[in-house]
Amino acid sequence: MVVGEVKNLKCGAAVNFNTICRTARVSKTFLYDPKHSDLAQQIRSFRQTPPQSSSSHRSNKSDSAKDAQIARFKERVRQLEAQVRSLKDENELLYGKLTDL
Repeated sequence: MVVGEVKNLKCGAAVNFNTICRTARVSKTFLYDPKHSDLAQQIRSFRQTPPQSSSSHRSNKSDSAKDAQIARFKERVRQLEAQVRSLKDENELLYGKLTDL
């Protein structure tokens, strides 16, 4: 149960005996008790691993959002370029009619 609480800690929260005690609602004596030396060892190992921040997850989301936005912009540019070509063709026709007058 205590180790499960470590996984529920907020990203970036320090993994130490104090935060584990608060999160798991156990005393430090419980964690330091020789009967639970395996818990203390697991907490020490968690403490040595760098915390995984959610920023990489956020950057993946923001990257996909940026990619979607770029795709929308590219489609809009294609539409506008087609509209410009159409208007240029129409202008040429109108100039031709003007010269005929």
